[in-house]
Amino acid sequence: MHKIKRRQHVVRKLPLGKSKVLDVGCGEHKIIRSAVGVDIYPYKDTDKISYAENLLFKDESFDSAVMLEVIEHLKNPEKAIKEIHRVLKKNGQIIISTPNVDIAWKNNLVCLDPYIWKKMEKFAHK
Repeated sequence: MHKIKRRQHVVRKLPLGKSKVLDVGCGEHKIIRSAVGVDIYPYKDTDKISYAENLLFKDESFDSAVMLEVIEHLKNPEKAIKEIHRVLKKNGQIIISTPNVDIAWKNNLVCLDPYIWKKMEKFAHK
């Protein structure tokens, strides 16, 4: 899937409106303007400089989180997922994409709705 089409697909999955969205590894452009952008570099769209493995937010701060084309660059992707889980509100969702099939999931885009997240909690709490 082309990068622009993948981003459009992700935006359609996000609960917009008053929900708070975290964009982990936002780079030069956040997924949506209202998202809180986190990156290790001070790009113009970066709201907080932080590593994905150590997010500088309180527990249950966000309704949704996206991490697009980032997880394959992390030293400790499991810790990053645990951190995102920590800052997500109960029943929050995370959307992850990666071009790296060695790390990846079958369809290159995983949308964890609350039901699927329950299955992932064992992994997140190890």
